[in-house]
Amino acid sequence: MRWIRPARTNARRSKGASTIRDATTEETLELIKREQLQDLGCGAVDLSLLASVLLTPDTMMWTLDKNLDAVATRLGVAFPTKSMLP
Repeated sequence: MRWIRPARTNARRSKGASTIRDATTEETLELIKREQLQDLGCGAVDLSLLASVLLTPDTMMWTLDKNLDAVATRLGVAFPTKSMLP
């Protein structure tokens, strides 16, 4: 699985890596509405990135942002940290 680090979304991709699917504004707003993500401490950029991760197969998100990590964990796309590994 691939992972995305929010601060480096334009990082180099390895040869043969597929492209991350950019979520549209409408897709991001639909995600916010469907999953009731308002007032959780995540901004528009955070939720747009999360929507992109959800739209791209085999992609996970790694972030130091506690609020964004909690939402990504809830939606099953958070990259496991050392504290989560056996």
